[in-house]
Amino acid sequence: MDERALVLSCRERDPGQLESLVEMYEDPLYRFCFHLCRDVDGAAELYQDTWVKALSNLHKYKAKGSFLGWLFTIAVNLQRDKYRRRQRRERILAECRMELAVPNNNDADYGLKMLIQETLEKMDDSLRIPVTLFYFEDYNLDDIAEVLGIPVGTVKSRLHRAKKHLKKELGVLL
Repeated sequence: MDERALVLSCRERDPGQLESLVEMYEDPLYRFCFHLCRDVDGAAELYQDTWVKALSNLHKYKAKGSFLGWLFTIAVNLQRDKYRRRQRRERILAECRMELAVPNNNDADYGLKMLIQETLEKMDDSLRIPVTLFYFEDYNLDDIAEVLGIPVGTVKSRLHRAKKHLKKELGVLL
């Protein structure tokens, strides 16, 4: 079966054809993902994410170019998005660290700030980043949700869990 017919039958949710489609492009797509990521784990994650995105958007595929080219475009866009998110997160954390690390001998709360910073650094990114954005960057819940690409309710629950974690770790100091 040719590529175009295979893709069309996959649009109709034919599981047997779907497996054939994945097998047909498995090696070249994984190789491409590996070249983009330069590590096995990253390539495997990108490969899987590419297939998830491609299959969920199969109805948008226009048979003008090759299907493999379309898969490559999806992989590049996913990798670019991941890179941007990582850069944004690292920039925000670096700014936060610089802000907290600047000692001010006149500041009676300097020791507490440093203790909070150390506790924050031990937290998982999923909790630390919303706290940093909310309390140190003065982002509102909607902006945090947009930056992180998650629902507002998830931001609220992460902030709640982070506060509980900070209270547990810092105890009576807060």
